[in-house]
Parts: sequence; structure tokens; C-alpha cells
Amino acid sequence: MHHIVGSNQPTIWRFFESLRKVQRKQEFILAQHLAGSAPPLKKKKYRDYNIRLKKVVQTYNRDEILVYLENVASNLSFYV
Repeated sequence: MHHIVGSNQPTIWRFFESLRKVQRKQEFILAQHLAGSAPPLKKKKYRDYNIRLKKVVQTYNRDEILVYLENVASNLSFYV
């Protein structure tokens, strides 16, 4: 919450204003999307993560469920 409000102990009014600011940003992004704009690019580390996880998902085999789950878990542990 600190990164949204910008304070360790915000007042309730500062908290509400921060929520309004986040909501305006999300509404703006949604309006751009509905207007046909391309979504903003994700950071490279998240794009790479999505590629790795997609590869793991594509190799899913019911016979090897534990191996599959281990591979998913190993990809998730990089960003936890």
C-alpha cells in the first residue's frame, strides 16, 4: 500500500484520494483498450516469464503431472 499512497501511515482521506487516482488510471487504460489502442508493453522480465510458462503449459502430459507441477513451481519461484 505504501507504493500507492506514498506514506507509511496515510490519513483516510489520502487513502481515498489514492484509490481515486488508481481508479482513474485503470478507467483510462480501459477506455484506450475499447478505442482499439494496443495495450502497454509489459516489462521484459514479465514477457520472458510468460514465454517460459507458456512453454511449460504446452508440454502438459497427464501421465507426468508431478513433473509438470514442479516445472510450473520452478517458474513461479523466480518472481515470488
